[in-house]
Amino acid sequence: MRPDNVPAMLVNALDLPLFILHGGSDDNVPTYHGRNFAEWLREMGYRFTYKEVPNQPHWWSYENGLSCLDDTDLMSFLKTQRRDPGPRHIRFRTADLGQSSQSYWATIERARIVGRDADIEAWASDSLISVRTTNVDQFSLDLDGTPFFSGTVAVDVDGVRAISKHGLPGRLTFHTTKKGWAAGPARAARTKTPDLYGPAKQAMMKPFLLVYGTSNSELTPFLRHSATQEGLRWWLVGNGLARVLPDTEVKQADIAHENLVLYGGPADNSVTRRIADRLPIHVKGGRMSLGSYDLGDNLAAMFVYPNPLNPNRLVLIRMGTDTDDTRLSLFWGVASSGAGIPDFMVFDRSVRLYGWAGVRAAGFFGPDWNIDPASMYIKE
Repeated sequence: MRPDNVPAMLVNALDLPLFILHGGSDDNVPTYHGRNFAEWLREMGYRFTYKEVPNQPHWWSYENGLSCLDDTDLMSFLKTQRRDPGPRHIRFRTADLGQSSQSYWATIERARIVGRDADIEAWASDSLISVRTTNVDQFSLDLDGTPFFSGTVAVDVDGVRAISKHGLPGRLTFHTTKKGWAAGPARAARTKTPDLYGPAKQAMMKPFLLVYGTSNSELTPFLRHSATQEGLRWWLVGNGLARVLPDTEVKQADIAHENLVLYGGPADNSVTRRIADRLPIHVKGGRMSLGSYDLGDNLAAMFVYPNPLNPNRLVLIRMGTDTDDTRLSLFWGVASSGAGIPDFMVFDRSVRLYGWAGVRAAGFFGPDWNIDPASMYIKE
C-alpha cells in the first residue's frame, strides 16, 4: 500500500506547482488534510497556493452560481502554469517500480531491496550531472534532447566521479558493484522490470485469464465458482471483462498473450502442475516451502511470478497443502481497494479470526525474482 501513501510521495512535486482548494466547513474531507499538505509543502520549500473558503462544505457554488470546480483563482493559476520538460533539478521517490519508475530524464531500473522506497535526486549544470541515490541498484539518465547540456557531460554518483566525459546525446546507465558505481547495465539472467515487477495485483493490470483446476473433482466446483466471482469483482471494480476457463481449455495463444490467474495447486490444476517445479513456492508431502524455507503444513499461499511457460507474462497462483487449505487460499482479495497484497503470502487458518496475524510468510521477491530475506517476513 506504500505507493498510495501520498504524503510519503509528496517529494515528487518538486517541479509541479500545486493549488489546494478546500471548503472551510468540509464535513467529508476535514480541513486538516489540506492544511497539512500546505505545511509539508512549505517545509520542503515547494511552490503551492492554498485557498480555504470559509463556511463552505465539501462541494459548493458561489453566490454568482460559479461552481467551486471553476473557482476564479484556481483557473487563473492553471492558465499561468507551463510544464518544464527538462528541469535541471529533479527529485523522485518510488515504492513500486511497476507503478512508477521515471521522473523527467532519470529512471530507476532496479532497487536494492524490493518493497522499500527508492530515491534519486539529480542536479544538472552545463557539463556536470550530480546524482544522489538511496536504495537504488541501477538507474539511467536520458540525455537525448535535453536543452541544457553542452556537447559532453561528466557524472558524479553519490559523491564519486562515475564518468569523466561522455558525448551527447545519449542514454547513460549505471549499476552498483562491490567497488561502487559502474557504467552500463548489470548482467542478470532474469530481472524485475516495470512490466514484470509485482506485487500480486499487477497480474490483473494487463489482459488476464482466470483458470480453475479440474483435476480434483471434489474441489472443481469451488474453484470454478471462485474464478467466476473474481471475474465479477473485476467487472465491478475494474470495469473490465476477464475470461474464465477450465485448465483443460487453456491454449498456447492464451499463454502467449495473457497473464494467468491459476486456481489450485499442482494436484488440482494441470497448468499449475506444468510449471510447479519452476516456481519458488512448492507443496510436497503435505508441506509448503519457500525456496529453502520449510514453512510447515496446513497452509495456503497466493503469489505472483513470471510465467515459466512465457517469461514475458505473469502468473498469480492460489493453492494450499490440501483441499481445505486450497479453499483458504481465496481468503484474501487482490483487486479491492486497500488490499495491500505483496508478491507472496503464505498463511494458515487463523487468518479467519486474526487477519494479518495468521500470515506465516510474506514479502517481495528480490530484484532478480530471487528469494531475498531483506524483502520478506517469516513468522518464528
